[in-house]
Amino acid sequence: MSDPKDEDLDTLTQDCEVEEKEPKAKPYKKADAADARRKKERTPAQIAAFERCRAKREENRALRKQQREQENEEKKKEKEEKIVKKAVRIKKKEKLEQAIVESSSDEDSDSEPDIQAVKKYVAKKKQKRKPQRRAPPPPSPPPAAEEEYSEEREYYFFT
Repeated sequence: MSDPKDEDLDTLTQDCEVEEKEPKAKPYKKADAADARRKKERTPAQIAAFERCRAKREENRALRKQQREQENEEKKKEKEEKIVKKAVRIKKKEKLEQAIVESSSDEDSDSEPDIQAVKKYVAKKKQKRKPQRRAPPPPSPPPAAEEEYSEEREYYFFT
């Protein structure tokens, strides 16, 4: 048999388990012309100030948009320059490899390219690239010290 206390709990929990209803939105009353809750009308000066504010905002938006476009164009140009530099480096490497292969093909086609031939080719290229340097101007003498610094120092001890 069940305990009477348990039966009381069952009935209490059944009473408490009421289905929750969705809260309904309260109707909104609009303010009438005679109602005290009505907003104040803006003055013509306030309306003009707001229009100036809108115009300034549109101008600033246009400036920011233009600045973003310029930054994007600059980034594109930088990328293109990097690509061109990379292509030039690759082209130079290809020419170097081709020259090495041609120089080594004269001697033996089966062996690896001759290291001496590669060094000669690279030295020729460096000579073409390097402009002749001028001798640096002789260094100017340091300015003479106005006062002679005395090596002898005097120390005074107070007790």
